[in-house]
Amino acid sequence: MEKVKALILRVGAHQFPASGAIINDFLSATDTIEPVMSEDPAILASPDLANYDVCIYGGGFRLGNKDAFTEKQGDSLLSFVKSGKGLVGIHGAAWFTVGEFVNMLGGQSTRHSPIHEFPVSIYDKEHPITKGANTFSVTDELYFAEHDPSIHILCTAEWEGKTHPMAWTYKYGNGRVFYETLGHTPDVLENKELQKIITQAVLWAAGK
Repeated sequence: MEKVKALILRVGAHQFPASGAIINDFLSATDTIEPVMSEDPAILASPDLANYDVCIYGGGFRLGNKDAFTEKQGDSLLSFVKSGKGLVGIHGAAWFTVGEFVNMLGGQSTRHSPIHEFPVSIYDKEHPITKGANTFSVTDELYFAEHDPSIHILCTAEWEGKTHPMAWTYKYGNGRVFYETLGHTPDVLENKELQKIITQAVLWAAGK
């Protein structure tokens, strides 16, 4: 099988430049995925974007009072996914997301718990993304997501008696979208169960 080409866009906030490097390391160890890191958002508006099957991003679409990308870059990413490519969203990708990016991700978060240790449960154990994954614990923010009711929930966690989605899939046009809320600090991405889920999400988002 030809390797999935995954663009890791290491820009933005939420410490994603560091988290993206960790993602690059564990994806590089697979036989199925060829990750490429970029620190230049201009690649989104470049013809080079078409060379990739999946874009991985967690730096946020809104940074303070300004957009993370130019209008051309943002529109290009939306078109990339809508045309049938994949998006793997990490943590901050959904933080105070605005406009069409909410529709692409299937939701957003504007609130979260204090950082604490909590278990993450596998809600759908048969999905290709979570198959073989086990319940795991993280010390992290627990996002309270506002989401489209049609998202397909993969992982959940509890806060004050309420269940919150920690990972889901969504369809945007012809594209496949995966989003997971975890990763406020890069060390969270060192969790082997989360690495398994993200790895399988990249393959799923690429239609493999």
